[in-house]
Amino acid sequence: PGALLTGARLVDVAPTLLYGLGFPVSRELDGQVLTAAFDKRFLARNPVAFFPSYEGLARARQAF
Repeated sequence: PGALLTGARLVDVAPTLLYGLGFPVSRELDGQVLTAAFDKRFLARNPVAFFPSYEGLARARQAF
């Protein structure tokens, strides 16, 4: 509450939502996680997790 987000871009929405929902963020995404939207305690307990590509997840899922 009360967070002021400056310099946010539309491409930042997806990585920020993914992080907020507890998913890792692909390095392929153009945007960045808007960490200013989150409480510092939340950020400390939930570091932003990255991985190279969502494409590998799709292939791994098809193997099951």
